[in-house]
Amino acid sequence: MKKLILSLLVAVGLIGSNSVNAQTGSSLNFKGWTTNQIYQSIWGPGSNGFDLSGGAGGGLGNGSGDGVNCSTQQGVGWSTKIGTNYVTSYSLQSSGGWVNGSWVWVSDPTNGSYMPANGDPSFQYLAAVGKLSTINLTVPAGVVLEVWDLNNFTVVASNISNPGNSVTFTAKPLTKYGGYAWYSNNKQSDLAINVKYVSANPPVPIPLPQTTQVTFSQLGSPISIASIKSFVFTSTTASGATITYTSSVPSVISISGNRASVLKKGTTTITTTIAAKGIFPSTTISQSLKVN
Repeated sequence: MKKLILSLLVAVGLIGSNSVNAQTGSSLNFKGWTTNQIYQSIWGPGSNGFDLSGGAGGGLGNGSGDGVNCSTQQGVGWSTKIGTNYVTSYSLQSSGGWVNGSWVWVSDPTNGSYMPANGDPSFQYLAAVGKLSTINLTVPAGVVLEVWDLNNFTVVASNISNPGNSVTFTAKPLTKYGGYAWYSNNKQSDLAINVKYVSANPPVPIPLPQTTQVTFSQLGSPISIASIKSFVFTSTTASGATITYTSSVPSVISISGNRASVLKKGTTTITTTIAAKGIFPSTTISQSLKVN
């Protein structure tokens, strides 16, 4: 018996690991940091997550937005020291991650980062495809705030010239946003950040397809009935979804679970079906296999 390997490759969004440079536009000193470290510090577990599902217009609710009590005090909440600055981080998300009063994170196979436990992708984005949303953030007196575009690792809005002023920026679709806040006098203390939509074009869930590639290279096609009587399918998906296999001509090759039996000469089509799970839709792939 030989083993048939079906390679199921799931599209992955990679986070860069290049050193941060002045192109970010940040007033913080990220010497020694990588873009991946910045991404994880803003979008990782422990970061202060804002749920804007109550934002204005577009079916997002009453416009109340969200407020979170943060802290630059080391060891309290998500806080760290970047260069000489004691900072806190935050992520801006539209919906889906807020579960029973707390931000829920699980491993996200699509980018190696984090997403809400219910698998809803709409939490990531603040604007619908082809549209823009305007977001406003307010902070206490003396607080500096930077808004980061995490797709490009650039600062898109800041009140560095006037600490304590509110910050407004335009959110693009399919773009993750978050950032940092700290006191201009660099004290370690609590601070509150409030975020709301000024105008909103909320996103709709956008399924991330399970890009699949199938290869019969372990067996070749055609296969010889004289030398191969059975084989098994071995496959995995990043979503962990259930995978099933069927044969269009079971009299040529029959399948039970992940085991295939070669019965006679002929041609059949092997169909692999990956069940829908979380943000991943169901995917079906087929390939012809000939038996001589």
